[in-house]
Amino acid sequence: MLVEGNTEKIAIPLIFDALGEDINRLGISVIECGGKTKLSLFVRVSQAIGIPHVVVADRDIREIKEEWSDNRKEREQERNKKHRKWNKDLVDLVDDDRLFFLDPDLEGVAGLPRSEDQKIDRAIEHFSSIQSEDIPEQLRAPAKFILQG
Repeated sequence: MLVEGNTEKIAIPLIFDALGEDINRLGISVIECGGKTKLSLFVRVSQAIGIPHVVVADRDIREIKEEWSDNRKEREQERNKKHRKWNKDLVDLVDDDRLFFLDPDLEGVAGLPRSEDQKIDRAIEHFSSIQSEDIPEQLRAPAKFILQG
């Protein structure tokens, strides 16, 4: 399972655990790729050497709010433009059934803070105690896909 960052690398094994599955016993690796822009490289390497994989990535498209200043709107539009390009690169590279976008991102799906200094601690706290029925579908779907594979 190829993921963007450390938060996903920590959260996903805990999600499998909540589903009653041990990823180590199943031979599933969660690989932190160093951000969305690096996912394509890891996909290409996996494809080249025949490693089955799925990709979990944040969609990262933010809604532009009318009350924002023109400067902030412009910054966010530019940011969204970059993420749309990177998302399209993944869509073009990864088979549809093996690409899972979190919309807008892991923190939004799980209700976690976006603050960098709290993300990992909050993810551990949240996902260590999550029950199977409380796992959001966007996080359940890639796990189900792998377990059915």
